[in-house]
Amino acid sequence: MPKPSDPKYREAIFQAAYDLFLQHGYDGTSTAAIAKRARASTSHPFRFFKDKETMLEAVVRRIYDENHALIRDFIKSGSDFSTDEFVDRGFDALAEMRQRALFILHCTLTPKLTGRISEIFKEYNLGITDMFAPYLTHLPREDIEWIGDLLVSVSDTYFLDGDLERAKNAAKKLLDTVKNKA
Repeated sequence: MPKPSDPKYREAIFQAAYDLFLQHGYDGTSTAAIAKRARASTSHPFRFFKDKETMLEAVVRRIYDENHALIRDFIKSGSDFSTDEFVDRGFDALAEMRQRALFILHCTLTPKLTGRISEIFKEYNLGITDMFAPYLTHLPREDIEWIGDLLVSVSDTYFLDGDLERAKNAAKKLLDTVKNKA
């Protein structure tokens, strides 16, 4: 364990919060457990984070950053995909994010967390829309936004029910419908 003055100390506390929140959820994780996992005193997490909710916000932002990186890498890997290939590759990337996304969905449904996490969620969805915009260049921006919202809804459904093929098929139908109306 790094010394409290070492920048790695904050990361160790953050990583403990990240791991425990994903394993046990927000309500199932205490700040004492976070400190113990980080091999720190119970007061040390508060040197870096105002409270447990601030730790959660940092974790959610990191999860979104990781998920955005996966999606960005997917999009950069080629923009000449057929609809089927686009959806298959995209949902395979989403499958990597399932546990993290379920955690965030749970947080958005927890009343005391809804406001703070919902704001981050809105930022995330706008970022996703911006990343997919080049694939849908033939459409006006407002159409891209609602298509992005629908794709997020389809992916959320997959995250909840675990049926990857059903989610892929729904996304393919949506994108085919959009292409055919263009």
